[in-house]
Amino acid sequence: MNILNGKLKGRHIMASEGTSQIVGERIKQARLYREMTQEDLADLLGIKKQTISKYEKGDITISTDIIFKLRNALKFPVKFFYTPYTNSEKKESIIYFRTKNIPKKTQAHLEQTIRLLDEQIMPFYLQYIDFPKPDIPDLSKYISYGTCGYKKEDIKVVAQKLREYWNLGEKPIGNLAYLLQTKGFILIKKEISQNKTDGFSKWINNIPYIITSSNKDSAVRSRFDHAHELGHLILHNGVGEEEQGSKHIEQDADYFASEFLYPSDVFIEEIKELPLSMETFIRLKEKWKISIQALIRKCLDLHLISEEKYTYFQKRISFKGWRTREPLDNVLVIEKPRILRDAAELLLEHNKITKQQIADEIPLDKDDIIDLCNLPKDFFSENLSKIIKIY
Repeated sequence: MNILNGKLKGRHIMASEGTSQIVGERIKQARLYREMTQEDLADLLGIKKQTISKYEKGDITISTDIIFKLRNALKFPVKFFYTPYTNSEKKESIIYFRTKNIPKKTQAHLEQTIRLLDEQIMPFYLQYIDFPKPDIPDLSKYISYGTCGYKKEDIKVVAQKLREYWNLGEKPIGNLAYLLQTKGFILIKKEISQNKTDGFSKWINNIPYIITSSNKDSAVRSRFDHAHELGHLILHNGVGEEEQGSKHIEQDADYFASEFLYPSDVFIEEIKELPLSMETFIRLKEKWKISIQALIRKCLDLHLISEEKYTYFQKRISFKGWRTREPLDNVLVIEKPRILRDAAELLLEHNKITKQQIADEIPLDKDDIIDLCNLPKDFFSENLSKIIKIY
């Protein structure tokens, strides 16, 4: 009776009954999650933008008619708007985005994604299941953050120490998504409405969240995204908000991901016995599940090839059309986060809850529950007795 080394609880506390008053903050949260401005929502409701502002601030009473219009416009159940807002989220950690150039609407949507996971999804599951606790050693003594991020040698040491702590040796990591979930990370894969970011992450209430984009169907890019976000969570916890999306912290996370997935000392030993060719990079990609482009970049960073040779390989990649689709991308299996899906299936299998309870106790639209928990698209329309096997 376990999930990723966690366990079922013997009893649970029923979800909060909420409040008798509409919570204005919830209107704003739902609006931002739907990537709407106040003006967008006002147009849908047929009222003034200033009135929406007053609703969100709690300055005026909202009629029953408007409440149901809000439900239809924002696609959130009425009970969501009555859910108390405790502002319990800790502020010591920023959200790590890949760039400062994300559209404001998208950034707000992603910020609310993290909030909904922390405030609505996880409290529901935590009533029933003890998830694995974050199992990360204190690596702060190995690094010192400077004006241009960390030194590469320090990042290399951190990646090495983490591999040692997790007993990974010097071998390829079989399934990184599974590994991270056993170590207390909550992983979610969801569609992101634009391509300026492949993922984002944040510590909230001592839980490390990693959300990656499902827009790209590449196993190696997905693994690198998870390793990149792991780098942020380990290296940049406590870094100021002004650093969000800055070039050097993104370079830190990229270097960590490369070093964690394929330690440079091992890489040097392997590559020196092989011809530097595209065929070699394809073989190494299959073994270590790292993109050909990342392997070539690693060669440059370790001074195994010259700038001229690097440029030559880049031109070959463009000529072969491998910028977006490399060899083996249709063969290597994409690692899919399953922790919340497995948790739901485990609870159903042991008759702890029903699917109807999930829908009733989590104050979100069913499609959003499916999306945020990575459940099958037909989860709420399936026969209740149908349980998919837990891997």
